[in-house]
Amino acid sequence: MTPPLPPADAPEPAPGAGVHDTAFLISAFRAMDEALSGDPLARHWVTPGALEWAGRYAEAVSTADPFLHCIRNRFFLERMRAFFTERPDGVLVNVGAGFSHYPFLLDASHRSVEIDLPVIVAHKSARLGEWQADGTFPPRDLHWLAGDITAPGDLRRMETALADWIGDAPTFFLLEGVVFFLSEEAVADLFAFFARLQRPGDQVGVVSYIPSLAEAPVYGRLVDFFAAHGLP
Repeated sequence: MTPPLPPADAPEPAPGAGVHDTAFLISAFRAMDEALSGDPLARHWVTPGALEWAGRYAEAVSTADPFLHCIRNRFFLERMRAFFTERPDGVLVNVGAGFSHYPFLLDASHRSVEIDLPVIVAHKSARLGEWQADGTFPPRDLHWLAGDITAPGDLRRMETALADWIGDAPTFFLLEGVVFFLSEEAVADLFAFFARLQRPGDQVGVVSYIPSLAEAPVYGRLVDFFAAHGLP
């Protein structure tokens, strides 16, 4: 299935700009089957460059992989809805949010904060501001933290800000599509960060590969594809 054509004013990713290029790529995947992903908003980030990269990815890695990303999005969306149904006073903390849209797919009563690299936060917050102003996206209580989650100083600063922002609210932390790009030490630091900010009954959503998949041919193709595009 071909993703919808991008809006005429859709921003193009800078060629070879690094990890944040994947935000455009994953949006293209989610837009391929909106009924499956549960995200009718992903199309707004689909650019000609993202479409081309998504096609190369599917050809080089797996034609099924785009739809696995749709399923992943749908899985976490349903888990969040279940959590917030049970804990209506809860908040969402999306770490490495990219161009996902969970706050806009959930009830408007929930507070959310998105954490990502400064280039992503600046670009996404500016575009969402424009789209909310013209009615493309609904209003939401959405906050931002810009920084590098692998930098200890940035992580300490984020922890201080989040502790105050969260207060006594139940939390759903999401770490989606990020672990693949991190070292084991950085992942351990993040889970310690989560543990200090969460309480019993809170939830963490995270996705990664089990070690045995490292021997699968498709995993090798995935690693080779990202290495060829300058990603770790």
